[in-house]
Amino acid sequence: RRRKRFLYEVAVDAESEFIASDILVQKERLISEFGAVLIAGPKARRALSTPKVWPGSVLVFEANEEWVSTRAAERWTKACSLISKIDGSSPQRVGGPVDDMRSAAVCGGMLLMILSLALPIGLFDGLE
Repeated sequence: RRRKRFLYEVAVDAESEFIASDILVQKERLISEFGAVLIAGPKARRALSTPKVWPGSVLVFEANEEWVSTRAAERWTKACSLISKIDGSSPQRVGGPVDDMRSAAVCGGMLLMILSLALPIGLFDGLE
């Protein structure tokens, strides 16, 4: 699933529900209806609880590619006059069991390399 998530830069359409409703501040609703999370957009003053979005405002979302292209494609195209996927923006895969095994193998290999270099120069001669 992580490989299917990308950043999308969008321009808000004049008839967009991003303008007409408070969906941008309701994280759960944005996720359930658009499959997206707002990453960046217009800055709101501290006195305002809702970011001010106008036609042509640029927003950046992280969304699953499937939601943008098929599951909620009609809603995306109604809300945005321009939708641009930022290539290479998929989150990197880290922290899984394979990553832990790879880290252990690299550390073990480095230890073997250090020992193989240290033994021939006699660093351990006096330890016997």
